[in-house]
Amino acid sequence: MPTELSENSSANKEKIWKAHIKACSRSGLSRKEYCRRHSLSYHAFYYWKKKLFPQTGPGPDLVAVPLRKSSPAGESNMTSSLKVEIGGRFKVEVREGFSRQTLARVISTLEECK
Repeated sequence: MPTELSENSSANKEKIWKAHIKACSRSGLSRKEYCRRHSLSYHAFYYWKKKLFPQTGPGPDLVAVPLRKSSPAGESNMTSSLKVEIGGRFKVEVREGFSRQTLARVISTLEECK
């Protein structure tokens, strides 16, 4: 195989994976869900993310989570909520009116903390 052809193929793969990785981060979907919807191998996605965007900091990026003012003491907040446990390490309580995109970003970030 000629060198130019293999270099071009490698550069093309990098370009395609960069585009997928950026699109995934903008989508608000978890990596697994993004890969499922786009028929991509999750393991290949993970490989290319680590290769093209190596983590330079000590841990995963932090995600801003908007907070609501809590009810005054003594008042019960009877809104429905959902409690999510992730990997036995993290617990997230989701209340009525939550942002689906923010929740997806929080879960995606927590999945990286393996």
